[in-house]
Amino acid sequence: MQEADYFQENFPCSRFVVNYRSDEDGQAKSAVNAGWEGDYEEIVGRLKHENDFLHNFTEALGTERAQLIDMKEWITDISILDNVVRWLGFQDCHFKSILHENQENYGGDDSTDPGVGARCRYRYQV
Repeated sequence: MQEADYFQENFPCSRFVVNYRSDEDGQAKSAVNAGWEGDYEEIVGRLKHENDFLHNFTEALGTERAQLIDMKEWITDISILDNVVRWLGFQDCHFKSILHENQENYGGDDSTDPGVGARCRYRYQV
């Protein structure tokens, strides 16, 4: 895959967290409400195509370089984010909540503290 090759060549020491939303129906309804161009069916088709691309991209990079996470899953299972943070090289980090930054069309929540814990740190610090 050409895109994965580009990232591997130009960002050789990087890791990538690839987030997607498997609930294309819910995302398409949200997109229609937000005024995206196209009708519902067209948007669902584009989203399916984009999700296929993200799956293929992540697979081409491999599990040492990329992690694919599904927003439909991690918004109800915060341990998925804890695992991603651990995979990135942090330790003793455990989210107590997830911040919501598109409340009612792009507004933020009042809370700005995901509460990862006072001991949360990057394990390779010198």
